[in-house]
Amino acid sequence: MSSPQVTPITGLPQASGWAQVITHPSRLLTCVLSVAGKNANSVGKTLAEHVSHFQAKTSAELHNALLDLLQIARQEECQIQLACILFTEDRNILATHSGSVFLQRNHKAGEILRSDNELRIIEGPRVKDDLFVLATKQSATTFPALKNMLHKPSENIVPKLVAELHGKESSALSAMAWIENGAELEAVGDDEEKQPLGKKLLGTVSLDKAANAVRSFPISRLRKNPILLAKRAARKGINFFKNLRQPRINTLGDNGNGRNRWFFIAAAVVILVLGGVIGWKQYQINQELETLQPRLGELQMQLEAARDKADTEPLVARAEVREVLRGLEDLIAANQDKQQAVKKLKEEYQLAQAFADSISGTENLDNLEPFFDLRLAEAGFIASDAQTNDEQLIALDASAGKTVVLNLENKQTSPVSLGDIGSTKAMTIEEDQLYLLAGGLHAYDLGNDNLHTQLKEQGDSDRAGSLLESFGTYLYVFNAEERNVYRYLRSDDELSDPIGWLVDKQDFVFDEIEDMAVDGDIWFTTQNGEVWRYTQGSRQEFAIQDLNTAFDSSLKIATHLESEYLYVLESSKNRLVVLRKDGTFFKEIVSEVLAGANTLAASKTEDVVYVISGSLVYRLSL
Repeated sequence: MSSPQVTPITGLPQASGWAQVITHPSRLLTCVLSVAGKNANSVGKTLAEHVSHFQAKTSAELHNALLDLLQIARQEECQIQLACILFTEDRNILATHSGSVFLQRNHKAGEILRSDNELRIIEGPRVKDDLFVLATKQSATTFPALKNMLHKPSENIVPKLVAELHGKESSALSAMAWIENGAELEAVGDDEEKQPLGKKLLGTVSLDKAANAVRSFPISRLRKNPILLAKRAARKGINFFKNLRQPRINTLGDNGNGRNRWFFIAAAVVILVLGGVIGWKQYQINQELETLQPRLGELQMQLEAARDKADTEPLVARAEVREVLRGLEDLIAANQDKQQAVKKLKEEYQLAQAFADSISGTENLDNLEPFFDLRLAEAGFIASDAQTNDEQLIALDASAGKTVVLNLENKQTSPVSLGDIGSTKAMTIEEDQLYLLAGGLHAYDLGNDNLHTQLKEQGDSDRAGSLLESFGTYLYVFNAEERNVYRYLRSDDELSDPIGWLVDKQDFVFDEIEDMAVDGDIWFTTQNGEVWRYTQGSRQEFAIQDLNTAFDSSLKIATHLESEYLYVLESSKNRLVVLRKDGTFFKEIVSEVLAGANTLAASKTEDVVYVISGSLVYRLSL
């Protein structure tokens, strides 16, 4: 079984805050733990002692052990944040309580587990060369771009994180652990223990000399004068052989075994020959690369600049790394006759491509935890529409004519009694006012005991309406049958006469419209994967850029005036795509859970989207 290598990072302790990285004596369990409360220091040490004595080997045993840990913390009136990983022969078991776990695998990185004030455990297959980062909630909040750093070597990024963490005003609850799953466990066998000490010393000395002889061979300078340096290597080899011919007395007074000595001489010859071959190959590569070096150097510098911008300017970094890849492709195509140079260029291309994949913006979430189940409020509830005013999430079951209001802070629910208003088709919300399209237009004041007002009796403008949106004091009804979007101005409890908002109807296929969102402009999505932008009734140029897999099926959309993003749900591809309003791709969240999603609502104060699949509400942080 492989032995994980752990690099710990902790903040500076305070009287009421303490954090530590604990590695189990077996080296198969690592836990980042922070404690807040009275006597945090002593309580933390007690909890760390418990962790170091865990006997867990399965997810169930780890779950029970962590429950006991939480119980101890509660008894001491302390709050804890933790994330831990348990390695078994072929599985990774991960757990968090107010913490996060990040994973880099095959050049892709992302957050795979997070929880707030609840204990969550998942497990998956163990893969060699995985890199895990465990983080308490405070440290994950302190470094929001942590997952983008995973592609960098830990020896480069860890000192930077430590310095930045210790520079914070408060870092007492911050703890992180970089865990590399790679190195093999080494055990001393019985045969080695029984080997004579003199024989072991002789072997060690001879091999060390061989290694030193190779290290002293200046391969990196071979391209300057290969003949001269080859002669230097030969002289060093001759001196090395002369030294080996002298008998060496070991600690037991034995002259050693001559056959062993000649074995190591032969090994040294092989090493020197290999060193010479490698040096000559490097010389050939350098000769071929000499003419390419100016352009290759520019591309390498551009790639490094993109790495520096990845955390703060991801879109700029993506554009720059695409330019690097195109430049390397041009170099490879123009130098097909230079075998060694092409091999080197392809290696550079693979490095650039791996970095491009790591900042691609695609996040795969295998296990997506539901935020709330609406069936707890209304049995059999299936959401067809959703809206949020940030304090509340309002979900509509149009087929059942039911509406549920979910408090996003405490998850308390309350129904809105709709009364006899007819078949409900759509809804929208503006501050505390809930508007429904059902046998006319209706308003419910959520801040005043759901006070109901009928704003308009059913008429031609809304009878065949299917979508309803609001913006300030305006209401918009999409009516495919009447081939228009009708706008109403609300004043007190009255609506103005409807005005046909669409001016440019050329190429507007009303029967293909799937959804719409209003932020001053109106955004339409279609059943075949198109996104349209209309300003003052006329269509504007809008093109989606840098999206690896184009939309080609039914889309749902959400946005608002304060947001710079469009949130687009494509259930057939199990994904939520985030676009800038200029059409530039920003991020993509992929999960099998999204296959059944049918509506979404975007928060107006946080980078959060609520997606509903049937009755299950999922909260996606962006």
